[in-house]
Amino acid sequence: MAMVDLSSRRSGDTHLSSEPYHGIPPIIQCHTAIITPNQQENPSAAGDGILCLIVRNNNLDTVTPCDIFATMELAISTCYDYRVSFDKSLEYIRHAGFGVVSLGGKLSHSEYHKPEGRRMISDVQQRTGIRIDSIHAPFGSTADITQSEEALRRSAVMDIKRCIAACKELGVRIAILHLNSYRTDGISQRMKKVRESLSELTSFAGENGVKVAAENLPGDNSLIILKYALDLFGADCLGLCFDNGHAELHPEAFDLLDKYQDRLLALHLHDNDSVKDLHLLPFEGKCNLPNLAAQLNKASSICPITIESEVTNSVHKNPEKFLAQAYEAGEKFTRMLKT
Repeated sequence: MAMVDLSSRRSGDTHLSSEPYHGIPPIIQCHTAIITPNQQENPSAAGDGILCLIVRNNNLDTVTPCDIFATMELAISTCYDYRVSFDKSLEYIRHAGFGVVSLGGKLSHSEYHKPEGRRMISDVQQRTGIRIDSIHAPFGSTADITQSEEALRRSAVMDIKRCIAACKELGVRIAILHLNSYRTDGISQRMKKVRESLSELTSFAGENGVKVAAENLPGDNSLIILKYALDLFGADCLGLCFDNGHAELHPEAFDLLDKYQDRLLALHLHDNDSVKDLHLLPFEGKCNLPNLAAQLNKASSICPITIESEVTNSVHKNPEKFLAQAYEAGEKFTRMLKT
């Protein structure tokens, strides 16, 4: 079989066209996937493992570990500027150098909750070669799975189930959710409801081969709810999405990096003024990012990192210039991390 020269390709690139690529006949298709040793005879199965190149020739798959993809991939959230249409947004993101994105939680932007939206996302992915590593579920008061009003809680659970289902269809491994809205009164009742909601959601996610990552939010009660959920549900059911900007506003949350380092599925990276949740570019605010890197380096491995900055409060208002700065800032941060 012909070998593929991937030295100039980014991780996550796909080749699905009918045109030959580096001497490969049109009958061969190439893509990358995370494969565990016991899945090499069934490459389509989901699971944790190493990044491999899968070459399909006449419907036969050959799986090869890709050492050239060993370097960390930096992602950015599509929430950076919702004014830019989804397809144009991914084009800008790709042009800036990113090969991976996280879909933001604003449904009207990507419309990942609709069949036609998922078809559009797949089309844009194929055109740009961008990979999606996570999808953010809707959040806020209408998507609060801890609220006491049962009809509203059920609606929130269904919204998150749609996010998980979209992950499965689009081949995305992680669904990220806020366990509660920023209002966290009635803590005892909310803890009861989060147990009920997550029992259903983690079961549904497991059935669909998707991992659920709960994100830390500012506020004492939010942290209590998150720790309760992480302690209640095992690592095979619920992981952690650590948001450094939210932790900056509630420093006790940094303890999560020590206590639950083996549960880290994702990191949301941004900056602020230590007072408001501004979602600035990394190094644009007052967050101690070298200290964050030092904490992450204590773990046995570094989780995927997504820049979750927004143009709203940044000095860089032009989307393309903003993304260029985001990539530069992300590279600066990842250079602080062990390889």
